[in-house]
Amino acid sequence: MGVPAGEIRGLIGPNGAGKTTLLNLIGGQASPSSGKIVFNGAEVSRLRPDRRASLGICRTFQNLKLFREMTVLENVMVGLHASTHAEVTQALLRTPGQRREEVRIVEESRRALTIVGLEDYGPQKAASLPYGHRRLLEIARAIVSSPKLLLLDEPAAGLNMAEAADLVRLIQRINADGVTIILVEHHMDVVMTACQRITVLNYGRLLAEGLPEEIREHPDVIEAYLGRGDLHAQIVANA
Repeated sequence: MGVPAGEIRGLIGPNGAGKTTLLNLIGGQASPSSGKIVFNGAEVSRLRPDRRASLGICRTFQNLKLFREMTVLENVMVGLHASTHAEVTQALLRTPGQRREEVRIVEESRRALTIVGLEDYGPQKAASLPYGHRRLLEIARAIVSSPKLLLLDEPAAGLNMAEAADLVRLIQRINADGVTIILVEHHMDVVMTACQRITVLNYGRLLAEGLPEEIREHPDVIEAYLGRGDLHAQIVANA
C-alpha cells in the first residue's frame, strides 16, 4: 500500500480486517513481523512512536485516549511534547528560553483548538466535554504539532449526521494545509465524501483499491461486507 503525499486515503473493511492494526504498524504502536514501513523515503519500521511523531506521524485512537482530569487546553499541549527543548532544570529555574517555549506551546495549542472549533472550551476539564467534542479534542492534539501524516481511527464513531458532515469539512481543511491523511472509518458517508482514494482490507489482506466510485461498485468489496451490513446498500443510500 502506498499513499502519495497530500492525499486523503480511506481505509475500510469488515470488523477484524486489520485496519487499526495497520495504523498501529504505521504509528509504531506495533512492530511488523515482516515487510517494512517507509515514510518520506526512510524506513521507520523499528522506530518508537515518539520518534515517528517527531518525524511528523501523528494519530488519533478508536478508543479515546484523553487525560480526563486535565483541561482541554492542557490535553492539546501534551501533543507538542515531541517538539519541546527545555529540560527539567530550565523549567525549575524558569529560564527565558523555557518561558518563551511555554508561550509558544500555549499559542499553538489555542490555534489547534480554533481549527477544530473548541476555542471556547480551553479551561474546561476534558471529562466535561460531550462525546463529539472529545473526538474533536483528540484531533486537535494530533494536529497541534503540524504533522505531515495524520492517522485517524474512526473519528466519526458515535457522531450524528450533522456532526459527521462537520467532521468531513474539518478533515478537508486539515488536508488543504498539506497534511496527508489515512482515515479508518465505518461511516460510509464520511469515507465516500472525504477520501480521494480508498483501500479495502479483508482478513489482513488487500482486497481492493481505487476511487470512491470504483469501490462503490466493486463486487469483491460488496461480497466482503455481506452479512456485516450491506456496504453496497449503505453507499447507494448515501450517494
